[in-house]
Amino acid sequence: MGVVKRHGTPKELGLLSHGGVIEIKALRVHRSFAVHENLLCTTSNLFKERLEKHRKSIDRECPTCLEELEPMQADIAFYRSKRGQSMHSYCFEEWKGSQAGEITCPMCRQIWETPLTDVLDLPTTDLDPEALQTNLDWQYTDRCPSLDASPQYTEEFNVRLLKALPVACILQDHCFWGMLVAMSMGVLQSKGNSGFRLDSVKYAFETTDFVQIFMKVLGEAIASSHGTNVDRQQLLCEMTGDNYYLEVSEADETP
Repeated sequence: MGVVKRHGTPKELGLLSHGGVIEIKALRVHRSFAVHENLLCTTSNLFKERLEKHRKSIDRECPTCLEELEPMQADIAFYRSKRGQSMHSYCFEEWKGSQAGEITCPMCRQIWETPLTDVLDLPTTDLDPEALQTNLDWQYTDRCPSLDASPQYTEEFNVRLLKALPVACILQDHCFWGMLVAMSMGVLQSKGNSGFRLDSVKYAFETTDFVQIFMKVLGEAIASSHGTNVDRQQLLCEMTGDNYYLEVSEADETP
């Protein structure tokens, strides 16, 4: 999976960011996903570390015009080097136009020599394209149309839910992860459904590292809901649908 800028040369990418649109591409998937960089870096710790690692806060003055940086009033650009300096986009364009040769930093006057690579590779090939789109829908609307399209707690819904979990892990999107954990706990605890059945279990064991991911889900969800350790055999029965409801008695709860 990789991330590439939609417009601009590699040199321009290395110099600064205007917070524009970037494309996310996944290996073995024949499509790309467009998302605004500012939004992606707000929700994903992975991309924030890669794209905005050194970005300074914008609650300061523009280094060129010395006026306050107000994102609601003007676009803000920032340098991707270790300085991470933010400035008005229009100020940068004026500064850039005044440079006869290579562009230098308006603060230190040093030539910019740290280009951003075009592609960010992620250590996985197992991301489902529909699940990745679900994450982007969630970022923009706080809704998941692909999950809403299936009746809740059906096996079709369950499989789509499980496929979204690796996306949350890889992108390090804690808000998306928390929402999926809550939904997973709903599947496990609802008395009116049969839990995760055959298709869910098949997906879990055919997907690299998914069992470990789901055990993390169970650990977080149960600790949050009940504050107690639950026998692993009970969890296995719940996943396979042999036990339709995970009973936790009042006596088992930790004070």
